[in-house]
Amino acid sequence: MTPNRIASIALSLALLGASAATTPAATPSIPMSVTDGLALWLDAAQLTDLTDGAQVNPWTDMSGQNNHAALMGGSPKYQSNQLNGKPVVRFATPGSSGDSFRFPRISNIRSVLWVLKENAGLTSVSFLLGGDHSIDFHRGSQNGPLWTSNGNPFITGGTTKLMGAVVDGTKTALPAASYQLVSLVTTGNVQANTVTEDRGPSDHGSWQGDIAEILIYTRELTKVEEAAVGTYLPVKYGLTTAYPPAPPATPDGLAAVASGGLVNLRWAASSGAVTYHVKRSTTGGTGYVTLGTAAETSYADPTAVLGTACSYVVSAVNSLGESANSPPAAATRSIKSSAKHMVSFGLPDQPAVITGANIVWHVPPGTDVITLAPTYTLSPWARAVPASGTPRNCSKPHTCTVTAEDGTTQAYQVTVGPSPACTLVASTSAWDGRQTMTVRADLTNQDALAANGGTDVSYTWSVAGVAVIKQADAGTLRLLHAQGSGPMTVTLVLNNGGGPVTLTTKIVVTEPATPEAWVQRVPAADEKPVAGQFYARDDTGLGTLLYNGKLDRAAESVFLRLYADDKLISSERQQPAADKSYALTAKLKPGLIHYKVEFGTTNSGIDTVIETVGNLVCGDAYIIDGQSNAEATGPNNGPAIDPETPVSTWIRSFGNQYQGTTHGGWCKAVRTRIWGQPDYGVGQIGAWGMVLAKNLVENHRIPVCIINGAYGGTPILHHQPNPANHYDTSGAFYGNPYKIYGCLLTRVAAAKLTHGIRGIFWHQGENDQGGGWQTYQQDFVTLTAAWKQDYPNIQHYYMFRIWPSACAMGGTPGADQLLEYQRTLPSLYSNLRVMSTLGIISGSSGPRLCHFDLDGYAQIAHLITPLVEQDNYGLVPQQAITAPNLKRAWFISADKREIALDFGQAMEWKDAWKAMIYLDGVVAAITSGKADGNTITLQLAAPCAAKTLSYLSGKDWDGQSGSLIRGANGIAALTWANVPLEP
Repeated sequence: MTPNRIASIALSLALLGASAATTPAATPSIPMSVTDGLALWLDAAQLTDLTDGAQVNPWTDMSGQNNHAALMGGSPKYQSNQLNGKPVVRFATPGSSGDSFRFPRISNIRSVLWVLKENAGLTSVSFLLGGDHSIDFHRGSQNGPLWTSNGNPFITGGTTKLMGAVVDGTKTALPAASYQLVSLVTTGNVQANTVTEDRGPSDHGSWQGDIAEILIYTRELTKVEEAAVGTYLPVKYGLTTAYPPAPPATPDGLAAVASGGLVNLRWAASSGAVTYHVKRSTTGGTGYVTLGTAAETSYADPTAVLGTACSYVVSAVNSLGESANSPPAAATRSIKSSAKHMVSFGLPDQPAVITGANIVWHVPPGTDVITLAPTYTLSPWARAVPASGTPRNCSKPHTCTVTAEDGTTQAYQVTVGPSPACTLVASTSAWDGRQTMTVRADLTNQDALAANGGTDVSYTWSVAGVAVIKQADAGTLRLLHAQGSGPMTVTLVLNNGGGPVTLTTKIVVTEPATPEAWVQRVPAADEKPVAGQFYARDDTGLGTLLYNGKLDRAAESVFLRLYADDKLISSERQQPAADKSYALTAKLKPGLIHYKVEFGTTNSGIDTVIETVGNLVCGDAYIIDGQSNAEATGPNNGPAIDPETPVSTWIRSFGNQYQGTTHGGWCKAVRTRIWGQPDYGVGQIGAWGMVLAKNLVENHRIPVCIINGAYGGTPILHHQPNPANHYDTSGAFYGNPYKIYGCLLTRVAAAKLTHGIRGIFWHQGENDQGGGWQTYQQDFVTLTAAWKQDYPNIQHYYMFRIWPSACAMGGTPGADQLLEYQRTLPSLYSNLRVMSTLGIISGSSGPRLCHFDLDGYAQIAHLITPLVEQDNYGLVPQQAITAPNLKRAWFISADKREIALDFGQAMEWKDAWKAMIYLDGVVAAITSGKADGNTITLQLAAPCAAKTLSYLSGKDWDGQSGSLIRGANGIAALTWANVPLEP
């Protein structure tokens, strides 16, 4: 039984129970569609075996998504018979450690309904929902408006209703000490994971009052659906709202008037109506047929037959049902219609463009325009000559005349011209991926296009097979750099209004065997070291300290002394230039060494030290990016927020991760700081970032800098750069989709590390499971192209595969395909590693896992550490250290009863894994399996004609380790979806 079906049954039972005590004759019911997208349903009436005053923990989620709310702080109490005989959960303890629950983060909230009561006379702010990674539902003051005016624009710009009436949530306060029904439909994704503590960061607070029910949806409810839920809640709790309490009243006052070739209908509004059904009869008031649906109280019927008496009725509809038909109204259309519009023209896959009385139709080059047979649609009762679908000579512009029913005409000028014809010309068919190459589109029918007004051509370029950095300028594609090798396909889609024309060309990319030349950063004229600074080593294995500036006094020379652990190891002198400027350098050897420099001037043989800068280190710098599992500062499934963790002088970071600013400057890196403190976010690199850094420092005796730019609850599109300004930090997170990239780049640039980043770790994708997965692979290529431009010496990318149905946002074919796109991304790169998180099993594990606990995050770090060591520190592993990744699958027996799977590394086999393997989307009938080296062989119960093979669908996985295919190294294999089976 599906979660939606379970939720529907449970919801129906709740409705039956709710209505039995109040309106037994009219039991409201919610349509099945209103459980679609239901992500969290907390209902105090569903809490069982509790007595008055008992602590509630957990508050069970009834949506079927297992987003159960666990006690986070305080002691919320169960109180029976509080609202129309129904219980509530009472929140009495205020403040930052007040009564609250935490549930798995829901990052794509679009609709919410609450039934609650807020206490009067609050001394601290309380929140309708909260988030320990977000302030989306923030309120500005106690007993104040529902939303703060400068809050998330998706909420402030959405539709807020109080007792069913639309209000401005930034100005309307929640009436205190009375139960209220609040609803919200947002304009974009917002997030929450607490009921209801909120991070300020300096203004914590929790709900103070009663909550009877909360419904959270991950999609925007339609007007009808919102009315359905908005009707269920008032009936259940005995509230008087603007939502209809019953099926709508029968419409009255229907009038029908024939005018201008139409029959115009109007009627009085029906109380409780959401929409109206308009019906017509031509048989004396019997056999009414529904014409259509009207959202307002009027309707125009253009299809009534001239001279035929028509009888009309209207019924009103809402979520509770449909009213009886209105008293009839009759009219006879006696005036012929004057409508004579050409609604559409062309062919289904080659539509023409209609502008006023002009029709321009572009057809593929080579089309026989002498015998074209376009089809068209017209206004009701209109006709045209020649008839739709009639062959005609379209070699020259011609007129198509549409005649209305009343005999009036409208002439349309039809011009048929060719779609663009083109050839692609590549500057080379074999590219090294380093020198810029071009692909040019040469139009071969330019004159024909000009003669027929078809020169307004759009060009859409794409590249497949290899990740590249590219620039497109209409008819020319410039390929600047490749990040992989292999066959590459360049595709151009042209369109001048007559449908797309697609061309492709093949290019073989072979990157040079020698490493790329190191790109030097251009230093500032006044660049100097600052205390605590981290220097990244370059391709020579050394870091470069720059001391540049201009003296404000005369000096014979300047000097720079370098100390390692307070021991002088080098000294450089230089005579200032005529303008008193100087540029000194010192080379730093990476290692567990504290460096210090002294800068000074020399006059008459006397050295004067002007500045001393210490606590400098040299090592390797990395970036962490993605969403909340890259942020990894919670985790909300793990222990309570801890104080600042013990730090190491050899692990450093720069700026404020939460704010995305340079605030805090250079500092020792921390997992996370105390929530709500003024310095929250400074130096945060997350839970697994800290473990990874410690591993590298301990194993290789080298300092590590990590700058974490991740932001929770964000799709991949919110990590792209602004094409016009990569440093764009304007606006708010979630509001400006370019802010995350701009803030990260700004921090790295301020740290002087843009040219010292060795690798980037990426953990993201949860928010793309419901939408965005279709373009995920290209979006990632676009993102890495920007990284390569802004961090030119980057050597490796490391991607963590998200869990199946992560954060309860998957469990669909699209979500499974997203994981497939992540699995296959390395084929586009020569330097991308993908690691499975599927095998991370810890105390917080379970189906639809969102976040890991500290143990889980540590496992993530330990999995990726050997790959980083192999790529950057010369580790020679004794066995495979990668997640098994399916290379190919094929039938190995003539009767197609055996399938071989090649993983490219030693594998294991357990019969428990059979249940997660699918053939053409159906669980495979596997009788046995065995592993032999790199290959797993599956024996089927019967011959099979399947075309595709899949492994572990998000909708079926129980979140445990027993059903996971693993390599001989113990690492869980990457899941795959719809991989073609070779015959």
